[in-house]
Amino acid sequence: MKESILTTDEQVREILKKDDDITNFEVSTRAEVHYTGKENIEGFASLVNMFLRSMLMTSKSPCLINVDNIDSKVKDLEVQDGQIFYQATVQFKDTFTNLLNKKIKELKTINVHVSFQDMPDNEFSIKAANRIGSKTFAYIGLKQTIKV
Repeated sequence: MKESILTTDEQVREILKKDDDITNFEVSTRAEVHYTGKENIEGFASLVNMFLRSMLMTSKSPCLINVDNIDSKVKDLEVQDGQIFYQATVQFKDTFTNLLNKKIKELKTINVHVSFQDMPDNEFSIKAANRIGSKTFAYIGLKQTIKV
């Protein structure tokens, strides 16, 4: 029979001490889950559901453009507080938008990822609007996601 290795009291104390030293263990706060979940998931799905029928009935070229604020720092190796749940909601909205296109063939959809931090401070210029809008409308229905 194999002999099992038991930890000593000193090893147990060391493990507990290391556990006590862990900080920032919270994956996401209750407020992040409530706000981000309500606004980005429930709110998005509800608004699409509310306006989709009338848009399909009254528009010659119905389209849904999902614009997400993607922090340019997200690509860093270290994930910051609040990024996990937010990025998960962005993926939800992107998938939701893409699947709508498959369910409703006459609807064109696109996901636009833009870093609002990279936009000019305190003003949304025509140049910035054209930068987002021209690429979006040029690619509507041709690509699932573009990055501005």
